Amino acid sequence: MKEGTIQINPLEGRIILRIIIGFSLLFTLFLTSRYSYLLFHSVAELFSIIVAFGIFMIFWNSRYLQENSYFLFIGISYLFVGSLDLIHTLGYTGMNVFQGYDTNLPTQLWIASRYLEALSLLVALFFIRRELKIYPVLFIYIIIFILILCSVFLWKNFPDSFIEGSGLTPFKKISEYIISLMLLSSIILLYQKRSSFDRNVFRLLTASISLTIASELSFTFYVHAYGFSNLIGHYLKIISFYLIYRAIIVTGLMKPYSLLFRNLKASEEALRESEQRIKMLFSHMSSGIAVYRVREDEGDFIIQDLNRFGEEIEQLKRKDIIGRPLTDVFPQVRKAGIFEALQRVWRTGHSEHFSSLFHRDESDPGSWREYWIYRLPSGEIVSVYNDITDRKRAEEQIRISLEEKETLLKEIHHRVKNNFSIIASLISLQQNRIKDYESRKILKDIQGRMRTMALIHEKLYQSSDIKNVDFSEYIKMISYELYENYVTNPEEVVLNTDVEEIQLNTEQALHCGIVLNELLTNSLKYAFPTEREERGEITISLHAKNNNLIELIVADNGEGIPAGFDIEKSETLGLKLVSTLVSHLRGTLEIDRERGTRFTFTFQKQ
Repeated sequence: MKEGTIQINPLEGRIILRIIIGFSLLFTLFLTSRYSYLLFHSVAELFSIIVAFGIFMIFWNSRYLQENSYFLFIGISYLFVGSLDLIHTLGYTGMNVFQGYDTNLPTQLWIASRYLEALSLLVALFFIRRELKIYPVLFIYIIIFILILCSVFLWKNFPDSFIEGSGLTPFKKISEYIISLMLLSSIILLYQKRSSFDRNVFRLLTASISLTIASELSFTFYVHAYGFSNLIGHYLKIISFYLIYRAIIVTGLMKPYSLLFRNLKASEEALRESEQRIKMLFSHMSSGIAVYRVREDEGDFIIQDLNRFGEEIEQLKRKDIIGRPLTDVFPQVRKAGIFEALQRVWRTGHSEHFSSLFHRDESDPGSWREYWIYRLPSGEIVSVYNDITDRKRAEEQIRISLEEKETLLKEIHHRVKNNFSIIASLISLQQNRIKDYESRKILKDIQGRMRTMALIHEKLYQSSDIKNVDFSEYIKMISYELYENYVTNPEEVVLNTDVEEIQLNTEQALHCGIVLNELLTNSLKYAFPTEREERGEITISLHAKNNNLIELIVADNGEGIPAGFDIEKSETLGLKLVSTLVSHLRGTLEIDRERGTRFTFTFQKQ
């Protein structure tokens, strides 16, 4: 390049050339206006009419391909805008096509056309994301077009827009301002929805509408049809229609995807991005992922894909197994139950989750794997899996350890129960040697309490659950054992039980068992001291109440305890023990002396 030479890139060159050609054409039109304003007006209007009809033809013929109904609505509306402009051109002063009319006729047609254009540009924005009913919209525009023509030519009730000798009417001037406001509103809405348009198309549309506003404002100043402001208004209209020509017709022919398939292009880009994300997840997911295609003629599954983590688990390369039948690569899938699971998922479409011991071949010791198998809408089968051998080993160790601990705890309960039984037996032997009645009675009570505690440990030893005790069964065992120890004549005293199956933990069961032992022993020993006509009856009930409360009742129809008796001030060891344990369990003990004695013990289950 020689020194001092200026280099211009092709894009800048084209822009400069367009500007030069544009100014040349506008200057030529200006010269035409000096020779014949009627010729200038006709050329200017015919340009906008051709553009309007061109917009209609492009979008009408591509109406079934439209993703954005905004342009189709504009296309339909511009057919009628251009038609009104054509009639306006034919009716312009000096054309003498419509006899008997003055300048008012083309001005009326002009203002009607501009109203229709501004309203259409505004309403079209509401169809960007909505489906457009083409033929109802076309029918509405035909009706509006016919009503405008009838109002101007037949009924002659369209408001006057120009009066010879005085110029524009207030109606015409106010209408231009209203039209300008409508166009300005369309620019604002267009900006808010600019993401639905190609950037260049949006800019050209905005510039075109802005120049249309300037054109309308210039038409508020002229006093006759050939005035200077009228000339400026037509210049602005030509430029605005050129811009919309660039935005729609040129773009529609040269870059149709930017106009007709804007949403489709965006959807394709979003789909492409989504596919990239899925591929990244597929490749980097920390689980093995295999994709299979069903081969119905051979009843097998063809390996379509395998991710990087799957290669590590299988100790194979993806390129070596793609396209091969599953049973050829892994003959052991049938023994592991995986092949049958794949078939079930393929037939039913329901996903499956399971674990299985898998052997890659006969020499492989095997590894535990956890599988999630799905069927895709395309018919392909996806298997997501992990090697859980280490977890299985840890679970097995935990299971063995728990079994050992349970065995140990059961053995402890068994030994505690035996120790209690031995102590109770020793007390019984000692009791036989003691002649003092009171001392023997005390030893018998102690023996009963120890038997109560021994039964708890016996239940725990025999149960599969070493944490909880079926307290209803425990009540039956302890109550009938005490009944047999204290009642010599079953005809005199009857024992009734109404117990609900309730599980209590070891501590609560032990404490409640001692409370039951003391209350029942108290009834058996003191409720029926002498012979009487009425048969003695003792009732034990256990029920769960609201809010996880447990209610234990020991009632008898015996002599009853003295009035004013306070269990907390009792001197007897048994009732003191009851009071202490009730407090320990944070429960309540109510005593009812009507028709015997009724103890109601309520506590919260833990």
